[in-house]
Amino acid sequence: MPESISHEGYSSRAVHAYWDDFWTLRGLKDAASLARLMRDEIRAARYSALREAFSRDLYASLQRTMARHKLDFIPGSVELGDFDPNATAMAVTVGGELPNLPQPALQKTFDEWYEYFEKRRDGKIDWEGYTPYEVRIVEALVYLGQRERAWALMNSLLRDQRPAAWNQWPEVVWRDPNRPKFIGDMPHAWIGAEYVRALRSLFAYERESDQALVLAAGLPRAWVESETGVVLKSLPTWYGTLDYHLRGDAQGELRLQLSGGLTLPPGKIVLKAPSPKPLREVYVNGKPVTGFKADEVVIGEFPAEVVLRY
Repeated sequence: MPESISHEGYSSRAVHAYWDDFWTLRGLKDAASLARLMRDEIRAARYSALREAFSRDLYASLQRTMARHKLDFIPGSVELGDFDPNATAMAVTVGGELPNLPQPALQKTFDEWYEYFEKRRDGKIDWEGYTPYEVRIVEALVYLGQRERAWALMNSLLRDQRPAAWNQWPEVVWRDPNRPKFIGDMPHAWIGAEYVRALRSLFAYERESDQALVLAAGLPRAWVESETGVVLKSLPTWYGTLDYHLRGDAQGELRLQLSGGLTLPPGKIVLKAPSPKPLREVYVNGKPVTGFKADEVVIGEFPAEVVLRY
């Protein structure tokens, strides 16, 4: 895509921003899907070809930029080779590009950012301010299977809502809340929307790569093992509305009730078990299931009663 100031981070100099490119790729994927839904095969073929060509060029550019700047993380722009995990998070989540991104560089991006976040949170470095657009990273960490990190970041962000009684964020959070500096729009609806996406992902999200519905990937273990467990009602998904009740106990048994107006997704339902202990037995509607992972089970029936034992 052309040079731009993109998400305002490049206001001092227009650059070729990968943020723009991944949004464009998202649009081309959606255009092809919508054309297929409308049974417009001519446009579907055209948009699909554009999507594939654009994707090839985008990833070729990404590799060349990383080589040019000698980077081991995903860059934010071509010219600067800058570190911008807030923008990279969008490629993982809304963009649906998790399996296509260079994996070692992707892991390095969020490992390096999380190390910085911990130092900032714990007062080990000096800092003036940050943008709560970081809430995008909560969702990215859920997608990456980093439950504890996602929840630590979410808790930290919630503590930084300003003013606290408004239950919202300004565009910039300053370390000193009384300092007279730019705070941007407030309440900041874009950050609020990103928060809704991040919060939803803790309970359920649609995995575009295999059209699976992933459950409980970000839920804290304490919630699941509480007296009532976690109850979800009428959650809209790509595949219909979902209800579930997930409850665990100290003896090492986890029970999941699935109901609602859902059509079983093509990639089925994936439950990410919220315990560090490995699973040893799984039953779906009273029948034993094999082939599950230490922390994950694929559910191919709906509605379903699922029992997991550690």
